[in-house]
Amino acid sequence: MKYILAIINIKYLIPGFINHGNFSLPRYFRKDELKRLLDEKKLIFVASTGREGSGLIADIFKGRPNTISFHERRPFCNGERLINDSLSNNLKKNKILKKKFSTIAFQIKNSHAEIYVESNHMFLKTFGKFFIKEFDNKFNLISLRRPIIKTVMSFQELNWFGKRYSRAKNWIYKVKNNTILNSNSLVLKTEVDQIMAYILNEKLNEVAFKNSATRRVNYVRLNIPPSKEDINQLFLDLDLTKDNELKVTKKKCTR
Repeated sequence: MKYILAIINIKYLIPGFINHGNFSLPRYFRKDELKRLLDEKKLIFVASTGREGSGLIADIFKGRPNTISFHERRPFCNGERLINDSLSNNLKKNKILKKKFSTIAFQIKNSHAEIYVESNHMFLKTFGKFFIKEFDNKFNLISLRRPIIKTVMSFQELNWFGKRYSRAKNWIYKVKNNTILNSNSLVLKTEVDQIMAYILNEKLNEVAFKNSATRRVNYVRLNIPPSKEDINQLFLDLDLTKDNELKVTKKKCTR
């Protein structure tokens, strides 16, 4: 038993940046300079549980003038350790999260872009929480609204809450005692129970996040899959000119 505990402790001593999704070249700015760089630009992030079509959102903005758009960009700010720290609200000294916004600023500066878009479902789980605590910049948040049964089926097909969960811990979590939903008050016997609890917890997390950033966030909703009218309304809600309107791509939504 002591050897098992030793292995667990060693795992948590390994720096989070070694996680493949978090490894990136260091690019650092002073906090005041970083805030100034981000203040001058339009920042657009996505609120999603995952498996809700965030990749489609990144494609909608690609090719738009003065815009750089990514579906997840290194550092992804994923990993079991980082997610657990976020659930415990222990993010202030995390180097990965500091590097994330330095990297965003570098990408904006290097590309001379006016708009930065990242559709990354880790925003609500990790780096978004850090952002609203450490900075006071305004930003836009697109809330994805996909039918829950479709999202549940997608998680179930991937088996992320089943036997493959050890790998899926890089992106998702199981409801625990330190989540908004307390696992002690729930009966979670099946994989579907775990999926539904996770989705509901993330939706509650989204509400709490929005309320904590009320004066800074432009919060808009988008149905998934979106119609052309949905896209047009999204651009209006984001105060993007109709002259630069994009056509709705017919890329298949996440299963």
